[in-house]
Amino acid sequence: MGPHKLHKCLPLVIFLRNWLKYALTGDEVKKICMQRFVKIDGKVRTDVTYPAGFMDVISIEKTGEHFRLVYDQGVLFTMHHISPEEAKVRIGGFESFSYRKTHPCWHLKMDNERKE
Repeated sequence: MGPHKLHKCLPLVIFLRNWLKYALTGDEVKKICMQRFVKIDGKVRTDVTYPAGFMDVISIEKTGEHFRLVYDQGVLFTMHHISPEEAKVRIGGFESFSYRKTHPCWHLKMDNERKE
């Protein structure tokens, strides 16, 4: 089990070879990754099959480029070029909420301060 589901991710080799055209073959992508130039969400990744998913930040240290993967039209991935300051921000966290069941089919979301 990886960080993202298989149908909701993009392997790093596809991103570097097909989209950014940094390499012509998978072996070249492997050499780039083994030199530790590629970071996903601030962590160095050397596995070319590592799955990058929705809202992940992919940073290329050698060129100083940063990209965020987002959905285009809700189905296909697209990449947005972002600034280094924005690359440090991790988007996609969830807060804990309490739910109160009032009816067999109804659930109310309440703030943590309003628990009774």
